[in-house]
Amino acid sequence: DGGTAVPVGQITNPFGMDWDETGIVYTDNNDVFRVLPSQAATPEVIIDLPSGLTPLTPQMLPGGTHVLLTIAEGASPDRWERAQIVVANVATKERVTVINGGADAEYLPTGHLTFARSGVLFAVPFDLKSKTATGSPVPIIEGVRRSPTSALGTAHYAISRTGVLIYASGPPVS
Repeated sequence: DGGTAVPVGQITNPFGMDWDETGIVYTDNNDVFRVLPSQAATPEVIIDLPSGLTPLTPQMLPGGTHVLLTIAEGASPDRWERAQIVVANVATKERVTVINGGADAEYLPTGHLTFARSGVLFAVPFDLKSKTATGSPVPIIEGVRRSPTSALGTAHYAISRTGVLIYASGPPVS
């Protein structure tokens, strides 16, 4: 609506952020933070990961009680290919693994998750109520460019609210 910009915190090592009606969720180093609209500039830690685990691309799921994100372990070049896609309960901090071996997940209103493995974008049916995958992953696009996997597990794609997919083609960068 315009107006004065409001700082929401200082970020030193962001690996993704998302914004919906429940607030802003973002990563910084080993933590995932959330800023509520009514508490701008007062971020709360919603996931505190131990050293050696790196969070990527958090997305608040509808309802604002759970966050979807990727967690990679270690520093090896294949860490993002071995990463886990998890759903974490904001209140209890409990994490449930949804996919082993994938990164950069996104929840779609169609009831699916998309995620990348190597240069392939996959989709899997996802039950929002139980927070579980309800089928097997299916490849939907091959040849999606990835960030250097030794640094970050980002796949260069986006899906609009109307379901249109855009992506940067090319091999994964190693």
